[in-house]
Amino acid sequence: MTPRDWVDIHYEGLIVLDGLDDAIVGVGTSFGLAPGVVYDIEKILELLQDQGMGYEEAMEFFDFNIAGLGVGTNAPIFLEKAITND
Repeated sequence: MTPRDWVDIHYEGLIVLDGLDDAIVGVGTSFGLAPGVVYDIEKILELLQDQGMGYEEAMEFFDFNIAGLGVGTNAPIFLEKAITND
């Protein structure tokens, strides 16, 4: 089962972004807020670059066309992984 299939089965009504299934990490929740599909930003940028964008172009596209959607309830959540110095 893919992460997209899991989301579709367990969380009806969540907004899932087309073409970014491979960047799905899971579903995030917080008390008092609607759940949202969690996407790995790093993976999104990799997927955009695989489509022929350079890194800067992918960042700009992500900022304005994905993260900036402002879709409201059940909106996607974007995960930026912590950088460690291990």
